Amino acid sequence: MAYDTLLGYLNGTLRYGDAPSTIYVAEIKGHPEFIKIGFCQLAFRNQRRADPFINSILYESCQDHDTTNVAGDMPRSEAFLIEQYIHALLTSHRELIPELDEIKWSGRYETFRFSATGRTQFLDWLAYEVSWLRTRGTDSLEQMLDQLVTTAEECELYEELKQNWEAERALRMKRIARARKVKA
Repeated sequence: MAYDTLLGYLNGTLRYGDAPSTIYVAEIKGHPEFIKIGFCQLAFRNQRRADPFINSILYESCQDHDTTNVAGDMPRSEAFLIEQYIHALLTSHRELIPELDEIKWSGRYETFRFSATGRTQFLDWLAYEVSWLRTRGTDSLEQMLDQLVTTAEECELYEELKQNWEAERALRMKRIARARKVKA
């Protein structure tokens, strides 16, 4: 099975990168102190709900209509990057569930332990963080990639991306300046 990678994100080869997707948090069946943080394409939400180890869905970014109205549907590439970033931020809460690791459940590396009180605070924080990341454009992309990029090959591709963003910004600013001159 092929897995998505940061390198795939950076070089533009992430599978189905434009497909509308969502970040979600699910409670793990039989383990109420654990949650799974993942992403999936909107077209596959029902399959995720059919996972025998998912008890209930606690959060879905696609249900945040205010952010979706501003930022549009979340492409799969963006959902992947946000998921990786959130996982990196929550390293201290990451914990494998031994019996799910033993049977090689596909979500076993995406499980995090939170107390009941911590979970409520976490879900509030996550909803805010995902919305903030989605509406900040390249600023949030840089914030996430600064945290995630580690290899020389990733660094090289990331630098190319930043140069492209800078060139796009410069063109946008020229168009705005021209439009202002025309109005004056």
